[in-house]
Formats: sequence, C-alpha cells, structure tokens
Amino acid sequence: MHLSGLSHGLTRSFSEYQGILDRLSAVSTAAYSVRRLRTYYVGAALNVRRDSDNATQDIGFLLGGDLDVASLLSFVGTANGFVTTWYDQSNNANHATQTTLASQPQIVSGGTARLLNARPCTYYSGVQNLSVPSAALVLGATPQSYNAVARLDGATDNVHPSVFEYGTPTPTEWRLLTLNPTSPGVFSALMASDWNDSVLTNITTSTGILTGVVYSAYPFANIYYNGTVGATLPTVAFNTVNNTNGFIGGAGGTTANSWIGGISEVIVLGSAVDTGDRQTLESSQAAYYGITIA
Repeated sequence: MHLSGLSHGLTRSFSEYQGILDRLSAVSTAAYSVRRLRTYYVGAALNVRRDSDNATQDIGFLLGGDLDVASLLSFVGTANGFVTTWYDQSNNANHATQTTLASQPQIVSGGTARLLNARPCTYYSGVQNLSVPSAALVLGATPQSYNAVARLDGATDNVHPSVFEYGTPTPTEWRLLTLNPTSPGVFSALMASDWNDSVLTNITTSTGILTGVVYSAYPFANIYYNGTVGATLPTVAFNTVNNTNGFIGGAGGTTANSWIGGISEVIVLGSAVDTGDRQTLESSQAAYYGITIA
C-alpha cells in the first residue's frame, strides 16, 4: 500500500515535469545538464569528488528537475567539489568523464556552488575539461547540431576559447560553440574548422545560448547566439575531421582554445535541428537560466 502510493506520487511528479528533450523531434546522441532533460530520466546528473578526502558521490535531481544542490553541498561540505563524470541523459551512455584530478572542472568552491545566472554550472579555469566518447559525435559532412549554455569569463589565448571541441590539432580539428573575445566587453560566436569560421559579432554579453547547426548542403553551417544567426560556413571545412573524442571545455585540457567560465548544459543532436526545434530548445534554456533571446 505504501509502495503503491509512493509509485503513484513519483509518476504524478514526473508527469508534471516535461524534459526538454521529450519536446524535440531531433534525437540527441549526448546530453549533459544541471537540470533533468528527459521527463523519466532517473539517473544521476553528476559524479562529484570532494578534495578534502577525494571521496566521490553521485548527485541527482529533485522531482521538479533541478539539480539536488542540497545533497551536493552536504557531501562536499566546506571543501571544493570537482566533476569526475557528467552523465549523459540521452540514454546512449555517452558519459563525459575526467580521471585526472587537476583537469576536473569545479562545481563547488569552498562550500559554495558555482553558478551561472543563479543556476549551478561546471567551471573551467583554462586547463580543465571533460572527455566525450566519439560515439556521441556525428563526424564529417553530416547533418548535426550542437547546443550549449555557457558564460565566458576569460580566455587563455586570443583565438578560440571553446565550449566544445573535437578532432586533432589544426587543420583537422573542429572548435564548436565558441566565443571569441575581440575586444573588452565585445564577443563573437564562432563555429570553426580548418581555419574557416561562422561568425556572429557585436555580442554585448558573455553569457548565452549557443547553437551550431551543420547541414548537408549550402548553407553548410550556421551558428546562433541567443537566437540570432551568424554567417555561414563553407562545406569544404568539415570533411577532414578525425574520429576522436570530444571535449567539453575545449582543447583536450591544454591552454590553447580552452574555456574559462561556466558551462551548465551541452546537447549533441544527430541531425540538423530545424527552426522549430531550435527555438523550442533555446526558449526552454532562456527561461530556465534567465537569458534573454531574440
């Protein structure tokens, strides 16, 4: 009787919360977030290590879909907390991982959660990243989409601090979902490969929603920042990328092209997302993370 009532309560709570991935026609190959992205996802959000004793613990979601920050802070205490695994919510088990302690992004600093617009985020200071399995990636000149919610606080070079990147170093790497600081307070969103960039300039905020869409014919790629589209990217730029792991935080843990700032959500979709799906996804992210979009 008690278990039946509990099951009914859980079912009702899940039904009142609809994950954004369940509202899209496009299918995700990997999905990482500090909120629950699927209505009936019951796995953890993250595995976190505290540096006081290097113990680890899975941190899950509340019934309403938010990260269980209370459990996170209770586990970490006054220490620092670092992400060892960001679990994939796409049901493909393409979890983003990092075993090297110094390369793990931070989520708690001295007992306080790292935040992006009042929501939790994984934080990168120029050398941290999480490795995404190659199975999550759609390689070469194939329709695909990448989306992220991030804030850029700085850059380790003057070129491409990347939210998401894969491939070996130039000329065959992709630097995807990138913010390029062109001058103080002014940013450019890029999707880059083989020195070709899809650029959206005159961005006045470093916090936003980035969506990169790759098509099978011209226009071959578009980058959107907070709902506004940038320039197209040449077809030839995407044919030579090697089959390799991707990296949240960019650059495989090296200083060049690495991210400095917070990342709260990264979604990989196995198709060129249409306008309706893109706007549905970006509107959901804007409402949740408090970001104004076009």
